[in-house]
Amino acid sequence: MYSLMIQLNKKINDGNKIPLTINTTCHFDPDIAYYSYNRKDGWRGCFGQAGSAQRVLENNFVKEGDLFLFFGWFSECDYNNNKLSFKNRNGKHVLYGYLQIDKIIYPYKDEIPKWLEYHPHAKRGKKSHPKNCIYIAKKNCTFDNTLPGYGIFKYSPVLNLTKDGMTRSKWELPDIFKEVSITYHNKKSWKDNYFQSACRGQEFVIEENDLIENWAINIIKENARR
Repeated sequence: MYSLMIQLNKKINDGNKIPLTINTTCHFDPDIAYYSYNRKDGWRGCFGQAGSAQRVLENNFVKEGDLFLFFGWFSECDYNNNKLSFKNRNGKHVLYGYLQIDKIIYPYKDEIPKWLEYHPHAKRGKKSHPKNCIYIAKKNCTFDNTLPGYGIFKYSPVLNLTKDGMTRSKWELPDIFKEVSITYHNKKSWKDNYFQSACRGQEFVIEENDLIENWAINIIKENARR
């Protein structure tokens, strides 16, 4: 992975631009791909959150059984003459994975399973913070027990949030989202032909209803790597 990253950018932004080296570390979170790390027995997908972002999740009653859909900023690349380069640096926001919550652990008061001790939100510094928690995935999804309760998607254009031809924060969402509340957004977020996603906000909590739930389940069923 490092050999690919260094071809694209020799520096990373960690508040300031710093050199990318073989010893550069990252905040490994969400952790939803089994083969990306040496696992201990009992491991499941997991995701940590803390501070004001965690307070938003608590205030909106995120609980066991709820779904996280993860999105990120992705840019197309070309590979020519054994070198990787950006094709388009603007990129898009794209859904890349999911997690259905089984347990919510607060490391300052709850016992941390041995297999979870590696996680950045289980480490000293965050461990004693009362607004720091780790969401642990179900072993299998409740809506399809042939699917793990966490995982990453195979890329498909249906996973694109960004509307074609627009900057990455301008999304194309189904009309069903117009009828529900979305944290960090209001009715003014809906423009004539796109949804303006908020520039700040760790998670956007979407009000639950049958249509939204079925949309999310179909995204997972049709795109999860099995």
